[in-house]
Amino acid sequence: MKTSQLKITYNDINDKSIFINWGGEEREEIFKEILKAMSLRVLAKTINHDIPTLSEIKNGTVKPSTRVYFSILNMLNLNIDLCSLTISSRNGKSIRIIRDYISPELLGLIDSDGFLVIRKKVVMCGFYNKNKTLTRRFIQLLNMSFKCNLYKERDKRDGTFVIRLPGVIGRILIKKFGEKTSKNIIIPDLLIEEVPSYIRGVFDGDGTIYYYKNSKISIPTIRICTGDKLHAENLKNTLKRIDIYSRICCERSKNSTFWNVVITRQRDVLRFIEKVGSSHPKKKRRMDIIKQILNSKLK
Repeated sequence: MKTSQLKITYNDINDKSIFINWGGEEREEIFKEILKAMSLRVLAKTINHDIPTLSEIKNGTVKPSTRVYFSILNMLNLNIDLCSLTISSRNGKSIRIIRDYISPELLGLIDSDGFLVIRKKVVMCGFYNKNKTLTRRFIQLLNMSFKCNLYKERDKRDGTFVIRLPGVIGRILIKKFGEKTSKNIIIPDLLIEEVPSYIRGVFDGDGTIYYYKNSKISIPTIRICTGDKLHAENLKNTLKRIDIYSRICCERSKNSTFWNVVITRQRDVLRFIEKVGSSHPKKKRRMDIIKQILNSKLK
């Protein structure tokens, strides 16, 4: 059976910049067992670590990186339960992984109205949106995977809600999916059942649904906007996997170029509403109205 790429694995947190917050009893027991087999000097050489820092780790004055921690546990043939770990960046607040799976909808929200970058070795990760309900949805999805404290604020200039995640979560996400930039939004290889949830997140952040009207016709339209052409093409191909036809339209202004993934065929709009849906209250209300109209037309 194919494994989901959204599952958090040992490799996603095995890193020099992610640290274990462990209790004294566990630390003492681990070193008691490993030092029965070898000296601290031999251990340092085996795991390619300097002796002074390893000695501080042994004494509890320095936190071990996950790379050191996992290396020692592997040498002792001890199982590693990711959901039992408390981790942090070197000086950041600690978090716990409570489910080893990232929600596809959460990833979609990050790919739309989120930020995930490294600047001068500092990881910045979070989400911004003006809709309070959608912001709460982002927090709800995050809390399904991580137990952590979030930094929340509201921009006084335009009312945008801003949620900032602990840097260690950003490090896990970047190691797993890469940085998010205007030229790099890569959709992972989603399982077919994960596609609707991911698209919902992207749509709620960067999409809209409306009726296009002129003097002659009225066309139901779903549109997802992105500044990355490759991302638009990936979205189109991803929609195709759940039998939804879309096309890409390029728009240019003086200072920018962006691409719209557009759905206008009535049956595909209806299929999007039924399969993908929305967690955004205003967009959901529009979907309900358009769904009623289309159902009456397509009978």
